[in-house]
Amino acid sequence: MDLGECLKVHDLAFRADYEIASKEQDFFFQLDAMDHLQSFIANYDRRTEVTKKRLAETQEEISAEVTAKAEYVHELNEAIDKLLAKVEHLGTEGNVEESQKLMDEVEKAREKKREAEEVYCNSMTVSSFQQQKF
Repeated sequence: MDLGECLKVHDLAFRADYEIASKEQDFFFQLDAMDHLQSFIANYDRRTEVTKKRLAETQEEISAEVTAKAEYVHELNEAIDKLLAKVEHLGTEGNVEESQKLMDEVEKAREKKREAEEVYCNSMTVSSFQQQKF
């Protein structure tokens, strides 16, 4: 496939003039590109910092929530222990009916504790996921 003659002028004098002009005059193309890239990097560094701050705040909220759930489970456990001690005391005194009633309360408290532990475990999974998200 023949395209014919080149339409551009390839004169050695023009080449010499171009080389002299390029030494005397700097077009700053590379500096403009560098400025553009630096502004791009600075913009994304700023965005990254904002996102990190937001993540830290979210993690603090999640940590506080998880701590509250753990404390609730602990309180339920203490309540169950107290009820069991009361049941044992009533049983040794011969108050079987009252002891049975308290055992029903213990079972209800244990069910609440199981539910609270499940919620606590699920919230731990979510907080771990949040930490690994970014």
